Amino acid sequence: MPGDTVITENRPCRKCGYELKGLRIGLNCPECGEPIKSRPKSKGAREGTMADADPGYVAMLRWGFVLMSMAIMASLFGMIVRFFAYFGGPVWYWVGSGISVIASFAWCGGVFIVSRPRPEPFNSLDEPILDNPRVRLLVRICGGVWVLYTLASVAHIALIEAAANGGGNGMLQGVAAFFRVLGGLGAYLSLIPLCIFIGELAFWMSDDTGGWRLRAAAWAMAVFGTLLMLCVGLTAIGVTIVAWLAFWISIVVVVGAISFAWSVVQCATLASWVLRYQDQVEGRAERITERLRERVEHGGKVTGDTYCRRCGYSLRGLPNGGRCPECGESYADITPFPIFNDRPRHPEDELPLDIDESGTPQKIVPRRPSFGPLAREPDESPIPLSGDDEDRPEDLRDLPEPRPMPDPASGRGDDDDSIPLAEDGDEAGRG
Repeated sequence: MPGDTVITENRPCRKCGYELKGLRIGLNCPECGEPIKSRPKSKGAREGTMADADPGYVAMLRWGFVLMSMAIMASLFGMIVRFFAYFGGPVWYWVGSGISVIASFAWCGGVFIVSRPRPEPFNSLDEPILDNPRVRLLVRICGGVWVLYTLASVAHIALIEAAANGGGNGMLQGVAAFFRVLGGLGAYLSLIPLCIFIGELAFWMSDDTGGWRLRAAAWAMAVFGTLLMLCVGLTAIGVTIVAWLAFWISIVVVVGAISFAWSVVQCATLASWVLRYQDQVEGRAERITERLRERVEHGGKVTGDTYCRRCGYSLRGLPNGGRCPECGESYADITPFPIFNDRPRHPEDELPLDIDESGTPQKIVPRRPSFGPLAREPDESPIPLSGDDEDRPEDLRDLPEPRPMPDPASGRGDDDDSIPLAEDGDEAGRG
């Protein structure tokens, strides 16, 4: 029984993280009171996927992907807002810059969350990317580079605006431009290890297409992003001929960013589906046991939480294959075939048979089943005969017709095969 099963592996509570090892299935968590439900047997760390990981880790991973997705979308929105600064004044620029700074911090936080160590027993596999502490540290540094790049970009453009208004400092402007270009190169190059790491997480979630798309988007953004930063640096030192090239390269970078953002959003969606799956399979053994018990006790009736599709009326306890008493909608297609027995037969419920001796005897007429293929019944009777006299039994054969007695006065013919009389014999002897 599920209630007699003792948890032997390390398993934190789904709600509060309390260690449940040694407790029994069916009890409540001593810390928060959450019911302890059974889980299907894991395939093992080497063959298992993220569905076999701890739900708390998957939930944190989902929030990390959500933060990264929101950061990418907010960064693109900040770029659009800054574009309106050419028409609406510097206010739009500062609003867009503020959005970009917030997005960079959200991005860094999301990267820190998704680069957490994997839970047991997956962390014991020593996977070269997901379980490598140095790779995780590099990924987190790559997430922080975007914060430095965003701050350097805002400071550089602010110094340019100050110089245009008659203020500012040329040395500070040059230093800000240097860190902006250097930070941009580091930020776009950091997408290579970052997306490879996230791609491995996608592979772990059984999303091979998303994993390869993440790797392709990472390399595309890294290459074109590096070219974009070089064009920006050349434009800053006076080589304005590459400004038009920077515009077209920026379009490619935006398309790659959208593709990358879509892949990260899909990772967040997959993590949500993994959590939903884990929630559905938890307590499955208890639900199956309860469903079987209800079917035995209430045979022929709707069991479990079944509702009408039209009005939502609860159909629990109603006969199978009927109609909703609230709206009349048929629910025959979502319930088993209706049966005649309302509940299982019990010997105590059977009434004794009464024999009416004064009744009229009725002829027993065999009938074929009303549905299904015709059953072949073996026929042990003899082969039917033709009905001639030779095929009948001896006691049922017809008697032969008697022959007429011969006339003594008449002569015998050649074809007369009658038995000769005594007188005929005597005459023949005397002759």
